[in-house]
Amino acid sequence: MSASGSGRGMILGIHAGTDESSGAVYTPVAELTKIDPPTYSREGVDLTSADSPDEYEETVGGVRRTGKVQIEGKLTTAGRTALLAAFDRNDNDAFQITLPDYDGGAIQFNGFLSDFSSSLTFSGECTFSAQIKVSGKPTEISTPE
Repeated sequence: MSASGSGRGMILGIHAGTDESSGAVYTPVAELTKIDPPTYSREGVDLTSADSPDEYEETVGGVRRTGKVQIEGKLTTAGRTALLAAFDRNDNDAFQITLPDYDGGAIQFNGFLSDFSSSLTFSGECTFSAQIKVSGKPTEISTPE
């Protein structure tokens, strides 16, 4: 993926099955205004012992964590239905974030909807925010499915 671009045209889709001619099918979730892709962090494992050279701490990389994907958008009936259905499932869903301004790339990951909230105002748009807890390693691809 290229190093620059905008978020225009970004889409978060939930895996909806497979089409024989085009492969995996992802149903767009809602009219998104913001996506924070998976975060990456890693803990260290302490290997320090009495024999450590010059009494310096020795560590190696440990468990990799991918955090949560945060999304915000305009609430639609279809989007609310899809998000609440994902929230009610106990199993992980397959998700894809399509980033057209980044050379048509995408990020695919498994996870579950951990948080959902909406804001309904008298004079403005109805909006929502949600978080998806990522399970396993996300995959970055150059051409979305």
